[in-house]
Amino acid sequence: MAKKYSENLRLTIEDNDEFVGIETTANNFRKIDTAVGDIRAKLKSASGTAHIAISQNGSTVSADKSFSFIKAELANGNEVFVDLTVAEKEDGVILPLSKQTETEVWFSGFLSKTLWKVKATASGFEVFSFDYAEKNHTHELATSSKAGFLSAEDKKKLDGMIADGEKITVDSELSAGSTNPVQNKVITAALNSKAAGDHTHELATSSKAGLLSAEDKKKLDGMIADGEKITVDDDLSQTSANPVQNKVVTAALGTKANESHGHSISDITNLQNSLNGKANNSHGHSISDITNLQNTLDGKASASHTHSGYSASGHGHSISDITNLQNTLDGKASASHTHSGYAASVHTHSGYATSDHTHSGYAAKSHSHTEYASSSHNHDSSYAAKSHNHDSSYAAKSHTHSNYAASGHNHDSSYAAKSHSHSIADITNLQTTLNNKADSGHMHGNTELWNGNHFLTSTASSTAQISLNGNISDQNIGVVLVFSPCTLDDSGNFENSTDYFYQTFFIPKAFIPSGSYKIMSFALHYEKYNLNGNKILKIYNNRIEGYITNSDAGTSNGITYNNKRFILRKVYGV
Repeated sequence: MAKKYSENLRLTIEDNDEFVGIETTANNFRKIDTAVGDIRAKLKSASGTAHIAISQNGSTVSADKSFSFIKAELANGNEVFVDLTVAEKEDGVILPLSKQTETEVWFSGFLSKTLWKVKATASGFEVFSFDYAEKNHTHELATSSKAGFLSAEDKKKLDGMIADGEKITVDSELSAGSTNPVQNKVITAALNSKAAGDHTHELATSSKAGLLSAEDKKKLDGMIADGEKITVDDDLSQTSANPVQNKVVTAALGTKANESHGHSISDITNLQNSLNGKANNSHGHSISDITNLQNTLDGKASASHTHSGYSASGHGHSISDITNLQNTLDGKASASHTHSGYAASVHTHSGYATSDHTHSGYAAKSHSHTEYASSSHNHDSSYAAKSHNHDSSYAAKSHTHSNYAASGHNHDSSYAAKSHSHSIADITNLQTTLNNKADSGHMHGNTELWNGNHFLTSTASSTAQISLNGNISDQNIGVVLVFSPCTLDDSGNFENSTDYFYQTFFIPKAFIPSGSYKIMSFALHYEKYNLNGNKILKIYNNRIEGYITNSDAGTSNGITYNNKRFILRKVYGV
């Protein structure tokens, strides 16, 4: 919708059904303030005071009223009055400016119950006065010979007349459809051509036309076409085209049933016998009536039966019912437990071997000894029995080695225990590395990817586009585009954006293909659809491009639109 402006100061004028924006109101006030400042700069004091006498009804009201004025230079160079003060004794009365042209200025106002008008020009001024009646004055009522006020009784008479004071239309000819009155002379002429209400007519004779007599009417009633008598049949027939006697028809109808007649059961042959072999509509059956029903039911359990020795389908168990469950649970940590002083589940240990490390020079856990006998071998023929003794040459079974550690030895001073733990500070650079990582459940949202005012209108030689501050694929679920209406100046260029009637559109990140784009259409409108528009955009992963049609205006399919009255304001990552 095109903007409208005032004639002099080019103030923005909104339609009655549009909201007035704060920015629009502020711009109007700035223009008014600038114009007032320009006028003050041009004003300059007059060099003297003019004295005139104002008269009312032929008598001088005051001979010493003085008019002091200020002069201003207009476009044609003449000096005219732009303000005028009437001084009366100690009190001053200002006559407001009512009209101004290039050569004269008019001031008007009330003084001493009189309307005073002053016309000021470069050569002088003129004073005009107009008398007015008192506020509580009265008027005489109108009579048949003198004009005056309309009385209440006469007003009632007027209220009974036709609406809006229109004249009654009187037709000049008779009409079968008109509801208007008709002229007297038209009615009189019509009646003069009509016969009197009590006029008479002579009977017709064989030589003169006239009224039909009762006797002749009886004769005609007994005749048919061409003077033949009507043949009336005295019996019913399926072939005769003659009328039939009343009594014959009545007798025939007397043997027929009425259209809504009924029949008793006895009237229908064998109906009662057939019904006797049928069951009632709401009949029932005993179990014995149904073949094998009793045997089938005997093989079924009662609906309320129970199973002794079995658990219900929804049964439960206490912890003590499950073997070793309590012991197993006691060895488990709570689902919400934490490890103070322990590394995270994905921590690393610099200086420690990985889970798949190997030990060169050491046997595997599942190693075997090819040079040693199995646990079931026997040396009966060559070796001593299990109970033999080598007291002189061999050490006792419980001997110790002073140079070797015991099986339960501890390396507290140099080595950590097998089940030891580490705090974050024990691991080089672990805390710094963790500080640079996001929480495992973090989200990328509410990030402003772009902010501004853009029509996104491309041309044949240039593509309008905006670059995003991040990729759509890096957001948590997608992006939100924010549009709003805007105002245009006289040249159709952007003037101001409006901070109301925003429209937002969500685009899932999965909808935008990697390395390509989607063409999307955004239907936009103002309150009550008195302003409509549409934007067509190419949505890439890291930028948005516009189409040539994004500034079009016109009417299509009965809808008036102006795409340039809407702009893209923000793009958020969510």
